[in-house]
Amino acid sequence: MSEDEVPQICRLYGEPDFLSNIFLTLGLGDLLSVELVSTEWRNFVLEENIWRKKVKIMEKTSNWKYTLQQHDCSNMEHLMAKKLYFQVSSVIISNKIGTCIENNDLVVEHEHYTKMYEKSVSISRFIKKVKMYKINKSEENLFFEKRHRTHQTIFKNMPKTIVFFDQRTNFMMSKLLVFGPTSFPILVTKTGAVVMAGSYYGKGRVVVLPHEQLLANTGLIQGAADWVAGLDASSVEPSKIAADPKSKAWSRLENDWSYIQVGKRTLPVHDVQFVKREHILVSNPAVYITEGHYDDNAEKLLTFVRNGGGLIVGGHAWFWADKNPYKCVLLNHPGNKFLSKFGITFSGSFIDYKDAKFPIKTTDIPSIKDSYYFFTQLRTLGLNYRIPNENLYDELYMFMNELKEFEQFKDIIELLRKALGI
Repeated sequence: MSEDEVPQICRLYGEPDFLSNIFLTLGLGDLLSVELVSTEWRNFVLEENIWRKKVKIMEKTSNWKYTLQQHDCSNMEHLMAKKLYFQVSSVIISNKIGTCIENNDLVVEHEHYTKMYEKSVSISRFIKKVKMYKINKSEENLFFEKRHRTHQTIFKNMPKTIVFFDQRTNFMMSKLLVFGPTSFPILVTKTGAVVMAGSYYGKGRVVVLPHEQLLANTGLIQGAADWVAGLDASSVEPSKIAADPKSKAWSRLENDWSYIQVGKRTLPVHDVQFVKREHILVSNPAVYITEGHYDDNAEKLLTFVRNGGGLIVGGHAWFWADKNPYKCVLLNHPGNKFLSKFGITFSGSFIDYKDAKFPIKTTDIPSIKDSYYFFTQLRTLGLNYRIPNENLYDELYMFMNELKEFEQFKDIIELLRKALGI
């Protein structure tokens, strides 16, 4: 750009780079406002590719780095970079999410004031907070608005409560671990155990359930399928589902894990299309259901989701952990080998049947405080509070040196080390 071509707004600050640096410090809402100030400012943002520069800056931050690795960030044009920044901002757990103390309890401000807004007749007492969290455009608002829409889609066909317990089969569920920057709890029991979790990975979405028999819950799985397929709560036509025809189970006869054909007890519909894992990239269904008991063709599953596919996984790890008491469940359980890439894993602990029998409200969105990633972020900021089932994450401490070598664990291990001061 020659001196004559430099916009007048740049002359006010001496150098274009100086103005660029100012704009790059702005948050999402403020930068959007800059584009609306004048044509000259909007053109400057476009010519200097400010949104792409913001993405490049965020590539160096811990919570964005792993997520952006799942996208092609090379040679992005203005609109593509802006869209990517919006997308990642809306799914990632920011370290700037506001918290406060209410009645001696640490609360997330956005969640707290949203509940007050929904329940109160008069909002005059907290009108400023409502404007902040209901009107302003910010990364934080994008994140919580998307969580709200996600919950609406998944539970649009469900009653107000759900029970993950079957008197006939009496199956036992694993507690889920949620530790990634883009993973989040969907359903939590009264004792704080996560029994349904979701995640964003590349262009795709994932839902994980703590037992394969939950895959037969038609209403729940159809809602989850619609969400991972990118549909919203207003969609009328349900997404089509393809399923993995096989899994693995423990054989007492062979005293080892062996392949099995999946049965009706783990399928949501009778007319489901069967697609083998090795053929998933060729078939490319909108939604794919599989069990998390084996890791064959795991890389194809990851590629499928990264390219925009929707994945639903059901399984558990408590039985495997019992058979392998000295192995790290996070690293060695077959399903966790690929689920950990999404920031979710099965734990070696099972959910007590008394907890499983207690109804869970599908109308309540679990707090982001139930994410171990968010919990660890707050610990690094010096906020000392406890979360239920915190001991489930002991493996992150015990196997810290091994886990830090794997890309999907580097972020949470770095946060843990900061929190511990090591």
